[in-house]
Amino acid sequence: MLFRFCLYGFLKNQQYFAPFLILAFRQKQLSFTMIGLLIGFREVCINFMEIPTGAIADVLGRRASMICSFLAYIGAFAIFAMSQRFVSLFVAMFFFSVGEAFRTGTHKAMIFAWLEHHGRENEKIKVYGYTRSWSKIGSAVSVIAAAAMVFFLEQYRWVFLFSIAPYLLNIINFQRTGLLVGAVYFVLFSLGSVASRHSHVLADRAGSDERGARWIWVMNLVFFGVLAGALMSGFLMLAIAGFVVLSILQNFWRPLLIGRVANQTRLDQMATVLSVESQAKSLLAGLLAPLLGLAVDLMPTQGGLRFLPVGVA
Repeated sequence: MLFRFCLYGFLKNQQYFAPFLILAFRQKQLSFTMIGLLIGFREVCINFMEIPTGAIADVLGRRASMICSFLAYIGAFAIFAMSQRFVSLFVAMFFFSVGEAFRTGTHKAMIFAWLEHHGRENEKIKVYGYTRSWSKIGSAVSVIAAAAMVFFLEQYRWVFLFSIAPYLLNIINFQRTGLLVGAVYFVLFSLGSVASRHSHVLADRAGSDERGARWIWVMNLVFFGVLAGALMSGFLMLAIAGFVVLSILQNFWRPLLIGRVANQTRLDQMATVLSVESQAKSLLAGLLAPLLGLAVDLMPTQGGLRFLPVGVA
């Protein structure tokens, strides 16, 4: 359960829009007066709902309240991303306020109730401090990820859309493991779809397909290093984030690779060459899969090193 609390802390701070909120509103042609009205409206709503939502959580259940909070956040992020109308942004701010009001206090109460239930009430400071540290790690990762999104995609609405994924994961974090697996793959495939669709944006930003490919190689090396370090040091949430980023980068990479192969191939030989490329990919996967499984089996089960071969592969 401690892992879930830490994962929640990490994911809840994946608010990629936070550093760019004012700039995102400015991109929607809002004046600073309008922005001030929106932020003031949010703070007033949170203030009025803070105590009632805490009481609701105690009466109806904290888990259900947290799920309501995440759903409200997701609704807010979707409206922020899609809407240009000033009035609609007030609706988004209201949903965001609902999410904030239901969340604050409730997750801390869940942690302390769990400690009391397991006779570990004397560890409140230690455990809360540990989960809070993961929240701060989440904030650090969020800033880097958000900066990369804005740099490569050049549209602030994407930081709202990408913020939905961690909150979907947090909903599943409060549910059963089977649902978690399904949700993780849903999020990965959804993010992969977005990355593939915008791989040309990365290439254009880089100046050419070749330079775009080099950028991806550099980012892969960086995140492989992050992943290896996280696995060796036991920072599981950071390792999970590393896997997600590498999956997204792979989906940026694949269209660039196929496009570069097509550019170097004669038109009357293209189907053959692309079939050879696909066959080589399948053959390599078939050869590596057993070796990868063997490597995982041979790795020590302690110290967070067991799945290091997966990151290397």
